[in-house]
Amino acid sequence: MEEYNKSLILRMSKEIWNEGTLDNIDEMFAEDIVLHFLPDGSEIRGLADVRENFREHHNVFPDWAESIKLLIASGEFVAIHFESSGTNRGSFLGRPPTNEQVHINEFSLFRVVDGKITEQWLLPDLPSLKKQLGFPA
Repeated sequence: MEEYNKSLILRMSKEIWNEGTLDNIDEMFAEDIVLHFLPDGSEIRGLADVRENFREHHNVFPDWAESIKLLIASGEFVAIHFESSGTNRGSFLGRPPTNEQVHINEFSLFRVVDGKITEQWLLPDLPSLKKQLGFPA
């Protein structure tokens, strides 16, 4: 089970983030998926909203890519440390595009049940991202 769970997270990273495709999202995520965005406590619930969130992120950072640094599985949980990068080509947090290339560290914990991702707790280095995009301190 743990090897499958790790391979699912690797597949999700490759297809969604590095290749920018959402074609197989239904195979990877449960219909009732919940993304917990830890920096502000917000949540995205349901496959349709998660799909739209991915789509919006790709509009803002069309070349977004992840480089996995650490991947650990224990039971139904998979922890991951990855470095992400992309170029800001769309409006982000109410600010116009900067065309700046950004690089940040991110950490996530995934829960996989019955072969699909059911939850993700995401902790990106949002302060670093904002700084690279010229947000006020």
